[in-house]
Amino acid sequence: MSEAKPATNSLQRLSRSPARTAEARGVAVEPFDGGVRAVRCTRAGERLAVAGAVSVAMDAAGTAAALLEGAGVFANGAASRDVVAVLPREHALVGTIELPTDDEAEMRSIARMALARDYSPEGVDSQGDFQVYELGGRTKAVLAATPRARLDTVRSALSGLACARIGVRALGMLALVRTNPLWAQGTTLVVDAPRGAVEISLVAGGELLHSRGTSLVAASPEAFAAQVVAESRRALAMLRASMPSLAIARVVVAAEPVAARVIAEQVAAAAACAAERFESHPLVDVPAGQVGETLCAECWPLAGLLLEDARVAQRAGRAIDLAHPTPPIDVAARARQRMLAAAGILVVAALAGWTLGARSFRALEERRDDLKDKATSALPEVRRMKRDELKLAHIDAVRAMQPAWLDHFEALRRFAPDPASVVLDGLSAQIAGTEVEFTRDGKFMARPEIRFVLDGEAKDRETADALRDVLVKERSYTLSSSGADARGGRRLPYPFAYTLRTVELAPKQPAGGER
Repeated sequence: MSEAKPATNSLQRLSRSPARTAEARGVAVEPFDGGVRAVRCTRAGERLAVAGAVSVAMDAAGTAAALLEGAGVFANGAASRDVVAVLPREHALVGTIELPTDDEAEMRSIARMALARDYSPEGVDSQGDFQVYELGGRTKAVLAATPRARLDTVRSALSGLACARIGVRALGMLALVRTNPLWAQGTTLVVDAPRGAVEISLVAGGELLHSRGTSLVAASPEAFAAQVVAESRRALAMLRASMPSLAIARVVVAAEPVAARVIAEQVAAAAACAAERFESHPLVDVPAGQVGETLCAECWPLAGLLLEDARVAQRAGRAIDLAHPTPPIDVAARARQRMLAAAGILVVAALAGWTLGARSFRALEERRDDLKDKATSALPEVRRMKRDELKLAHIDAVRAMQPAWLDHFEALRRFAPDPASVVLDGLSAQIAGTEVEFTRDGKFMARPEIRFVLDGEAKDRETADALRDVLVKERSYTLSSSGADARGGRRLPYPFAYTLRTVELAPKQPAGGER
């Protein structure tokens, strides 16, 4: 299975407060009945090096700050007093839900509704928080809640120290399991048995399936181990009843050596798998001697919370913080911010547009004045050139009126009948309508008319009429008779005179090019 990753998106990055991405803390402190546990770590990249681990008793007159300084947790007494406070699992409700959305505002609303419905006992003023992560393509959230009175008790027990974050001990162990490549595969049962308590967590592929914690009272290590084994068997029976197909891959025990050996043997037999004592982690450097032994016996979850704190800060994520719960996202505020941003952009764009427009307008005015002066100076020359252009166009229009006289004569000759039947006395031609007009579209146009007068004599009236009919059928010409149809010719008895008009400067060629 893949490692659980913090679920981040653009909205989450925008809405996260600066405190969430501040530098991770180096000290974790857990107050318990009659004492306090603490771990101090230094960082090198994503690795932690444990510099101190203590579990000491505290009397009523002392303070946690003074006690931890005396134990050397705060090096030279000059380190920051901001710490990660740790709450035992028995004082908090912890669980996991799946989120059906990836929208940050909706995720926060669903998680807060689940906290209010399932993690707030009736009549108890509680405070909760959640951590969203992605696992196997699904978005999930770990929820934790505790009464506000318990938070006040933790702050009072850690007087003299500033609680930068309040986490849950079981979640520190969850962070250690998630970041161990071996334990993150399969199902791991973690038995955390510090002095006077036991916490049991079931983690499958980085997902927290079950977590419980309780206080124990025993006079000897052997009796304490027996109580831890009994609680572990009770937890296994409950888990198998709710998950019939449960198969545990390994059991990890965090306890002092004598109790750890007994617990590992008996819980491994009950779980039907191998068991080991929690003595090392791939991302945590454990020193030898008393510090390392104290870490392995009672303080591993505290180191886990510091490891989670560092990884979350580096990866822009978020860990559970009961002191500063995740606030809801004001969607209307986002809309207002966007509207204000849009309005600001529009105002800036309008001002920039007005400035650029005014500058451009002044430049255009200057160019207009310059062009106006140039146009005024060039106007006489333009008018002279315009007159010359009109003259030239007029000359071209007149020159275009050149009839193709010979072609017209040749065309009319084609209609002449046999010379024995008709005698042509004369054929005259003239051009009329030579005026040139200037049209509205700015062109010179001439509509000349060509007039032909054809007169002669025919041997009979039928021949003269046949010639006229042929000329009438020729569409290029308009024919009219200019003489009376009567006898009296000098050579042939029937004279005729026809006037032909056309507007075509050249006759149309007959079909097929025939002449």
